[in-house]
Amino acid sequence: MKSFIKIAFLALSGVVSATAFAQNAPAGQAAAADKSASTCGADCSSMCHWNMPHFKDWYTDVYGMYSTAHKFHGWGVGVRFGKLFNREDTLEVDHKGHAFEFELAWIYECAYASKSQNKVAGTTSTSASSGYVSEKREVEVDMFPLMFNYRYHGSMAGWSECKWLERMRWSLGAGLGFNIFHYDDSVCQEDWEPVSKGGKIQGSRSKSTSNTSIKLAAQLFGDIRYACTERVEIFTGLRGFFTDDHKFGDNSLTPLKVGKVHGIWDFGVNWMWQGLVGPS
Repeated sequence: MKSFIKIAFLALSGVVSATAFAQNAPAGQAAAADKSASTCGADCSSMCHWNMPHFKDWYTDVYGMYSTAHKFHGWGVGVRFGKLFNREDTLEVDHKGHAFEFELAWIYECAYASKSQNKVAGTTSTSASSGYVSEKREVEVDMFPLMFNYRYHGSMAGWSECKWLERMRWSLGAGLGFNIFHYDDSVCQEDWEPVSKGGKIQGSRSKSTSNTSIKLAAQLFGDIRYACTERVEIFTGLRGFFTDDHKFGDNSLTPLKVGKVHGIWDFGVNWMWQGLVGPS
């Protein structure tokens, strides 16, 4: 911290000294100093342009989603970082070509189940002399996919004479990766006395389990994009996300299962990084 303060103080002193010198210098010397500073600034700008990382054809997607898998439903958010290759520059906002992406997302899904069963086999009325058992189960699932995608971007320009189609493109792709899978499974059972005797609860018991594992994952996807500006797009699409299934309470009254296929509808914003560090 002391070193940082010292450096800042020296830098501030240099700025003050330079300002005082410029104010006291003759007009000719001030003009020469301005010319020298301008030349130096241009050289530095050129050096920074060549030495800084170039973000041409890189893009970022930020999106939200709705997810469903059998009885499980939920939502999520995600981000993708991609780069276009062999891009065709036919239009100002046309970014066609092959792309590779890294994607990170969080998907939350949950499901509920409840069921009652008589304690005496073969009876169907809750007024049976032995009463009945009710069970409720709640399962929450968190998934964190880490995916590597291939995507092809195509343009809709030329499909018809509509001008707005010139700003639209489509994409199709597939991805492979890993899915960090975490679940919380809560189940509660209650014993009830027969309705003929008042139908009051006699006792209850509950149990909660959780676990985290890493599973292989794959996905197929497609979307449609509209270019609002040269760098900003909005998009919406559908995706099939494939990972291992998991069963909860398989031998209980309320079994639940997360399927292998998750249907996902996503929507978001794309940012093209081209040109942010100067002309190509």
